[in-house]
Amino acid sequence: MVGVPRVIRSCIDSFATDLIAIAKEIAAEEFSRAMAVHQKESRRAEKETRRAEKLAARAERAEARRLAKERSHSERAAARLERAEERRRQREARRLSLGFAPTSENKRRRRAEANGVSAPATPPPLFVHKRRRDGQIQALTRPADEAAPTPQNGAPTAAAS
Repeated sequence: MVGVPRVIRSCIDSFATDLIAIAKEIAAEEFSRAMAVHQKESRRAEKETRRAEKLAARAERAEARRLAKERSHSERAAARLERAEERRRQREARRLSLGFAPTSENKRRRRAEANGVSAPATPPPLFVHKRRRDGQIQALTRPADEAAPTPQNGAPTAAAS
């Protein structure tokens, strides 16, 4: 009977070794499964951060395009206003060179009439020109003592024609 306890011990030892080997396999399998899950989650997180970065970059580029468009639009509007102001100055200079009254008086008269205050009646400028024999154009002016007929509501009168 001396051999029986030894056999039992060797069986227990072999079971223990088998259990340890099985436990190591299970631990390795669980570890590899956990690593796979972790890698999958980290790849998904990286993908989401790359997508968010792309969206942020796209939004930034769109904002830059919008600002450039807005800036070019405002620059074009400023250039348009500049050209309009230059044309107005040229028109005013042309009118003054031909001897017509400045338009600012007409504007003042219109504003005064709109407010109900009648401005002193001044005749409208003549739009008749006289050409000299040497080719120069002379604007005809109305004499100071002659009063111009005033049209009613902007309609031409027989005397004005």
